[in-house]
Amino acid sequence: MTTQLDLTALVQNLETLTTVVENTDGTFTYTDEDGGTTVIDVTNLETLTTIALNADNTNIDYVDEDGVTTQLDLTALVQNLETLTTVVENTDGTFTYTDEDGGTTVIDVSNLETLTTITQEIGNTDAEVTSGDANTIASYVNEDGVTTTINETVTSLAFDEISNELEYTDENGATTVADLSSVVHSGTEGSVFFAGASGSPTEDNAQLFWDDTNNRLGIGTTTPDSKLQVIGTIRSQGVSNSDGTIGLPSYRFSNDGNTGLYRPSADVLGVVTGGVEAMRSTTTGGLTTVTINETLDLDGPLLDETDAAGTVGQILTATATGTLWADSPDDTVTTITQSTGNADADVTAGDAATIATYTNEAGTAVTINETVTTFEGQTDGTFIYTNEAGTSETIDPRGTWLSDDDDLPATQSDTVIYKDGDVGIGDFSGATTVDANLHVDGLGLIARFGRSANTFLDLTTAGDDLRFSSESAGNDSQMVFRRDGKTTSENIFKETGQVQHKAYGRDNADVQPTASSQPVVGIAADDAGNFIEVPTIFAAGKAGSTGGGSNFNATVTRNGLGDYTVSWTEDIGTNYIIQLSQPGRAGAGNDDPGISYNTQTGTSFNVIIGDNDNGGSDRARFDSEFMFTVIRMPGF
Repeated sequence: MTTQLDLTALVQNLETLTTVVENTDGTFTYTDEDGGTTVIDVTNLETLTTIALNADNTNIDYVDEDGVTTQLDLTALVQNLETLTTVVENTDGTFTYTDEDGGTTVIDVSNLETLTTITQEIGNTDAEVTSGDANTIASYVNEDGVTTTINETVTSLAFDEISNELEYTDENGATTVADLSSVVHSGTEGSVFFAGASGSPTEDNAQLFWDDTNNRLGIGTTTPDSKLQVIGTIRSQGVSNSDGTIGLPSYRFSNDGNTGLYRPSADVLGVVTGGVEAMRSTTTGGLTTVTINETLDLDGPLLDETDAAGTVGQILTATATGTLWADSPDDTVTTITQSTGNADADVTAGDAATIATYTNEAGTAVTINETVTTFEGQTDGTFIYTNEAGTSETIDPRGTWLSDDDDLPATQSDTVIYKDGDVGIGDFSGATTVDANLHVDGLGLIARFGRSANTFLDLTTAGDDLRFSSESAGNDSQMVFRRDGKTTSENIFKETGQVQHKAYGRDNADVQPTASSQPVVGIAADDAGNFIEVPTIFAAGKAGSTGGGSNFNATVTRNGLGDYTVSWTEDIGTNYIIQLSQPGRAGAGNDDPGISYNTQTGTSFNVIIGDNDNGGSDRARFDSEFMFTVIRMPGF
């Protein structure tokens, strides 16, 4: 029988509490069981001494308060006190213990050891548990000979590919089926899966289709005929394309592969139609040259720097800033009278030396003398020239330059005609050479092309700019002005009289802002005729008190009493100016109407209307018509 003694009450009755607390001045305060305190000053008692094992692992070094070191040699002490004992295992399962005095004791542990066994069940032929094995896989026998069977059962897991089901069979043979069809997704051939509104995989072949046979991607089509075919509008910050060739331009048409634009070299743009380079634009050192390689047919008017088409009889004249249509100088009367010695207009051998008489505006007559020279072409491509003295000279133009002076062959310092049909006009004495079918080098009015009195094209250079002026009674053509081949910044003068301006990555249809073509920036002209950017009215209107109203490019909705929303479709950012006004409200209590805006976003802002009675009370909202203007600034 066990008896327990609880000493808790006894200890609590006899236990006392004392404390020792260290003070900040180096003393200690001792508090006894009765709460009495005693201050203990140890500052005069404390000394510093050290004791440490020497590095030789034999001596102990003691250093006293004065720094004097005393060594203690422990060798003899250890040898005197050290004793040796041993335990040796014998061959019969016993152990022999020998103490310090040499006395031996035999320790027999045979009665302490016990034996346990685990035997594999006869029904199982290997160490693995598989289907068909007996439930009892082994037997365990403990130290007392008691046998315990070890049972195990078989479970299985199988997948049905037809039904997409996972079947689990437990130890009792019960089957549980998990339907995996919800996590398996299949679609129509060519589908490109994407997360739908619910987050689940979905497909839309009509808008996104992959042709695995031909390795083609279609957007908006299920029958792409190229690596990437898009049915619809494409917007991009830029397209980095290959240079292309005359036969296969970089920018071409699906049904006309040899018509379009290509890049022959740096800062050069070629226009190709039907596999022929019809026009080339080249910029060198800031000077742009447009070379027309084929026939230039003008069917529209040729405008001067003031956009005037000119009148019948006027001529296009170069000015300090460009070109202007001007009246021709007053006509004066001059005459050329054939000499009586010549019976016809031809000068032939035997005619008189004086072939005609020229009379100028002042009535002064000047005789025109001529002698017979001949210039005959030969079958080998050369020419034989016979001068007035009858001297003949063979001229071979097939490999020489022909100039406007008398020395042949000419140098390149004159107006020249080059061999093989290429024509150069201007001064080619420097590094510039004739490198096109028609190459005009110079400043001012450098070329004029015409078909009739009111259909012609002038090309004029001024500084680094190349300016075109055209005139045509048909008014059915357009002209494109572009810098260094950059189609993101150009002006197109269209046959309808509109000007299409591309800038800031945008392409407005014409300069007239409409509700469907929302302007990014306004275009105006300065005193010199240059285009400049100005703020534009993006939206404006006179809203009714219930919403709606007469509004341009915006919709007004009434949200509640004195609360309206002005909204539009395109996101223009928040860097725009809002102007608001409302009618005055005469009469007592209505002397301080107020209108303000808030919640400004890229597609809307809110308008609040109310009266705060000179600040004497909170604003009392009321419905009222109001006017608004949304102004966009250049560069935003």
